[in-house]
Amino acid sequence: MSGSGASADVYVKYGGHGLRLNLDDEQIMIKDAVRDFAVNELPLLLEGCGEDPLAFSRTLVKTSAPLGMMGLRIAPEYGGTCKDILGYLIALEELARVCPSAALLVGAHNSLVCSAISAFGNERQKERHLPSLASGKNMGALAVSEPDVGSDIEGVSTTAVREGGGFVLNGSKRLITGAGLAGLLLVLARTSHENDTSSGNAHSLFIVDACAEGVSSGLPEKLLGMRYAAVGELFFDGVQAPSEDVLGPVGGGVNAVRSVFNEWRLAVASIALGIGEAALETALEYASSREQFGRPLLEFQGVSFKLADMRIALDSARLMIYNAALAEDDSEYGLAAAIAKLSASGTAVMCASHAVQIWGGCGCCEDFPPAGLYRDAKVTEIIGGTSEVLRSFIAGCMKK
Repeated sequence: MSGSGASADVYVKYGGHGLRLNLDDEQIMIKDAVRDFAVNELPLLLEGCGEDPLAFSRTLVKTSAPLGMMGLRIAPEYGGTCKDILGYLIALEELARVCPSAALLVGAHNSLVCSAISAFGNERQKERHLPSLASGKNMGALAVSEPDVGSDIEGVSTTAVREGGGFVLNGSKRLITGAGLAGLLLVLARTSHENDTSSGNAHSLFIVDACAEGVSSGLPEKLLGMRYAAVGELFFDGVQAPSEDVLGPVGGGVNAVRSVFNEWRLAVASIALGIGEAALETALEYASSREQFGRPLLEFQGVSFKLADMRIALDSARLMIYNAALAEDDSEYGLAAAIAKLSASGTAVMCASHAVQIWGGCGCCEDFPPAGLYRDAKVTEIIGGTSEVLRSFIAGCMKK
């Protein structure tokens, strides 16, 4: 996925309508390539893997890696395929329009692991890990959440105790995207004896081989939505972690996680946008073909107004996402990403709900698209920061 970088004024159309966006050749190439893969390959993968999340996830990595999707947030000198965040977000949206589970897996690998190593790793760590992550030979997972810890990442209780020339990790993680599949783990663990806990330096981030002695995983969770994504538990029992595998400084784990979460929120926002676009597309198609009382549903004001609201909200969410992407190096990047994620996830739920309503009774049946889209959309209001946490963060920024 590479291009000349020349800009082209194009319409990005969804459901026959769209915003006028100035995308360069590389971004257009990414959009078209991922869209083609999503439409022509993902349905076959889903059919071939049944209801096994691990089987689907493995096959997805194998088939998407040759297109460069596993290296969308890795620089070309390490085998990566994309130079800017906008092309990456466009790719996630296109994947999510067809299969949100695929977008979740690709997004978590890129934003939470590849971006973290790129931003905080030393040259040895980058050269050792990024090429295999970019090629798909290895998949990454960020292990932060625990059975008793979600939004409050400073409450993480997994421990890393110094021993010899490294650390020994003990603890468990839950709801980890890529658990049981990823070969490289970034594990947030408490090293409070190393630093002053009152200054937010109580935790460190460790690069851990998933095949290391003492590492194990549980069965995939049965999720409400995005059911094809491998999400599960990880366990660490006396795992040896050499000092050279600390990512960033000892005590810098929380700051590193918060930093990559800004990008992760934009990734989730783009996934939500794709789900919303899919909901609008299926609702519009159904409203155009379904007739009641002698005319198409689309001609009823109650239905057409819902479709109009969906289009307005989706275009607004896209502008917020792209605005945040352009602010990647700005001091208010975190705020812009939070606003975009909150807006896009709420929009996805609204669009999916409207699609269910427009489809009526069939919209409540698992055999038709709206039900699955509604479940998938709801997940985007939780992952990457719940809507309540984001509202609190946004409000806090306004007080400064």
